[in-house]
Amino acid sequence: MHEKLLNRHNVGSYLLSQDGVIISANATFLKIFELDTLKRHTLLSDFLSKNQSDSETDEVVFLTSTGTMFRAYVTQEVFHDKNNNSYIYGLITPKKFDLTDYQLNPCFIHSPIAIAQCNMDGKIIKYNKAFEALVDKQHQEYIYSHLTAVYSKKIKSTYKTAL
Repeated sequence: MHEKLLNRHNVGSYLLSQDGVIISANATFLKIFELDTLKRHTLLSDFLSKNQSDSETDEVVFLTSTGTMFRAYVTQEVFHDKNNNSYIYGLITPKKFDLTDYQLNPCFIHSPIAIAQCNMDGKIIKYNKAFEALVDKQHQEYIYSHLTAVYSKKIKSTYKTAL
């Protein structure tokens, strides 16, 4: 019954080890973070944005696996097992998403064409599954690292000329 309520109200639940490693998470958690499965040794902090979070309201800024930023409310509780090992049980409730980004996000993620969104310096902000497959899951911080030297120079010079 508890799990049905969490799923119905779009609440992600998770269990962390004392080191912050995600031991288990519900299907809604995976959906919120655009994950198919959890990789071993994944830390909850891997999904935290570098932006400030509001400690007074328990509001946190997260990033999904594809780089979509969203705000959520987080509640956590520490408990101990019979061997006195501590664990953290938490709930993540996303705030209202930007509707346009939320509706177009599945098109971006599941597009068969590799897409990477970059900032003005070429730093990769967000990418889709096809891009991840194209670069063989070797994520580089800048788009230029994925391009041949010839194309990288052309893109950089075209960009500088346009400015």
